[in-house]
Order: sequence, then structure tokens, then C-alpha cells
Amino acid sequence: MIKEPLPIGVENYAELMIKGYYYIDKTLLIKDLIDLKGKVNLFMRPHQFGKTLNLTMLQCFFEKSDMDLTPLFMNTKIWAAGHSYTDQMGKYPVIMLSLKSLKQTDFQSAFTCLSKEITKEFERHIFILPALNSREKQEKYKRFLEQTAEPEEYVTSINFLSDCLYAFYQTHCIILIDDYDMPLEYAYIHGYYPEMFSLIRSILESTLSANDTLEFAVLTGSLSMHTESIFDGFNISTFSITDQSYAEYFGFTQEEVDQILRDYQLEQYREDIGQWYHGYSFGNTQIYNPYSVIRAMDSGIFQPYWNTSTIVRTLIEKADLSVRQEIESLIAGGTIIKPVHEDITYVDIDTSQDYLWNFLFFTGYLKKRKQYQENGEIYMELAIPNMEVRHIYQDILCSN
Repeated sequence: MIKEPLPIGVENYAELMIKGYYYIDKTLLIKDLIDLKGKVNLFMRPHQFGKTLNLTMLQCFFEKSDMDLTPLFMNTKIWAAGHSYTDQMGKYPVIMLSLKSLKQTDFQSAFTCLSKEITKEFERHIFILPALNSREKQEKYKRFLEQTAEPEEYVTSINFLSDCLYAFYQTHCIILIDDYDMPLEYAYIHGYYPEMFSLIRSILESTLSANDTLEFAVLTGSLSMHTESIFDGFNISTFSITDQSYAEYFGFTQEEVDQILRDYQLEQYREDIGQWYHGYSFGNTQIYNPYSVIRAMDSGIFQPYWNTSTIVRTLIEKADLSVRQEIESLIAGGTIIKPVHEDITYVDIDTSQDYLWNFLFFTGYLKKRKQYQENGEIYMELAIPNMEVRHIYQDILCSN
């Protein structure tokens, strides 16, 4: 039996590799990003499906560094892909911004949290400060370090940092933004959505659309926001759970789960793992919830491990009787047929029950059984994906 510890709660690629945790190799994501050459790439996946780990992997691979990070990728699939890919390692300045901690109950607290996250990234690149070619740039950089910048300066802060890095390296910048829509979710719940939407929209426009020093960007989140124009005018490639492209890079495939079970000599639990944590379809690829699979293998107990989204609990608790009856039917093993609206927003959820079902689908709480088109509209037959999610619904309904 192999001895590598399972990576419970480990979301940083460098930490995972350095400390010798078990790793399901997703490094060919790097190859596909290089091959497809998307300028701005948005990956929409449920929470805890490996988005943060993949972004830190991209950072480790592409970022210029004084340290030799080659050992972190030796014996991985990207290393076997050849020099045309491995030659890209360590060639770019990288900005990594996580918005997953923006879960505050008011706008000012959320803005303060955002400013601290931005300051962390300026601190990480502080070595470029003496080399900036004007006193004005140096003073502006220091304002972000000291968190004394004016509120409007934060709107263009990532664009400014990208410009500074380009001046230092003479190389365009890769920008990685994790959970871009997390602050929008909590703003919706706590009643300051318009202010947060305006702020995030302005930051993304400055960072991704009006940035001449951008090489490419990768964003992760749960929902696309096209219909509400948060990405209006952007040249963005969106990959949702309905797309086949990149489908195997978030979550575990059947082949990968079988490999884990063999490595830990736990093949006898294959059926249980499937019943509890399988059932997701990304494009045409069948996917397991990776977080729950690892937790169950570590504990030997099959139960819900997935952290229930605050907004999912809130929406179900607020739902009318007809929605609750449909959920009860789903819990009993039934299905529902609903039209598909991929570009939904948090505001849309309150306008139609159809948007609620789409939200539950795109955030991983429902799965597609089949899809068809009628009178120009796409419909899906939806069901609960597995026993873990069924228990989540039961828990929410029984608590009210």
C-alpha cells in the first residue's frame, strides 16, 4: 500500500508536491491552455472541485522565480508532453488574486477584505519597487502596500501591477483570479449586490479588457454573468459544466477514482463511492466530487462531506410550496424538466423559478439526465446526482 497522505484541505499545488501528498495529475490543463490560446478563460465549476489547486498549479508552472520549481513537475503528464510546453515554464510574471474570502455582511467590510487581498499581491512582488522608473509609480505602489490608496485606485490596481511587472520583466503578465463571483454571492445574500457588482465589473474590465500587458488570464467561478454585462465587451472564452473542453480537469474521472482505489487497496468500496459521490457530467465526461471522495477514503465513512453553499440553503429555505414539492419528488428519485439558461445571475434567481433550477444545476446540486430542443429553447431533464446531495436536500427541508 502506498504511503502518501491524502490531501485533505490542501489547495496549494506547491505545498501538495513538496510535502508528498497523493496527487491526481491534472497538469495537461497547462498544455490545453497553451494549445487553445484563449486570451481570457473562465471556468465555471461547483465549489471544492479543484479550481484553486489548478490555479496554483498554473502559477507554479508559468511564474518567473528565483527558485528552481522543476522538481514540482518532474514525472507529471505535462513534463512528458515535450519541450514545446516545458520551455514555457518560468517565463512569465504572474498575478494571483483570490476572492474566495470576500464573504462579508456589508459592502465596506467586503471592500476592506478585497483591498487586503490586493495588498498581499503587491507585497509578493515588492522586489520590483526600486526598479520602477518614476517616483509617481513608486509612490502609487507604496499606497497599495500601506493600504492608503484611494477607493477608486483599487479599480485599476491589478492593471497597474501588471504594467509594473511588464516594465520590470519586459514580458506580458498572466493573471489568475479565483472565485471571481464569490463576493457577488455574498453581496446578494446580504443586500449590497449593486455596489459589489459595480466594483467587480470595473476591476475585471480594467484587468482583462483594458490591459495592454496581459498575456492571458484564467478565472474560476460557479456562474457566468454575461446577461448582466459583467463581461460585456470582453473577449472571453467561457467553459461551463455543459462544455466538453477541459471537462476532465476539475473533479475526478472514473479512471482516476479507480486508480486511487487500487493504490490504497480499497477496490471493495467502488460501488459505495459511486453511489455517494458520482453522478456529475461535465460535457460528456462523468465526474466524481473530488473533495468528498478523498474525505470518505480518509475516514472510511460514507456520509455528506461537501460544504452546503450558503446561497443554496437560503434559496431553498425561501422557496414556495411548489418548489419544495418538486425537491421532495427529486429526493424520492424523480426527475424534473426545465429550460436551460446558462448565463444566469444572482438577480435573475428571484425573477423566475426556472432560474433557481438552473442555478442548482450549474452549482452541482442537480445533474442532467438528458437534453433536447423544442421551439428554439433547450430543455434538460434534471435529477439529484448522488446520495450525498440527496442528504443535503433532506437536511435543508427537515431543518425548516
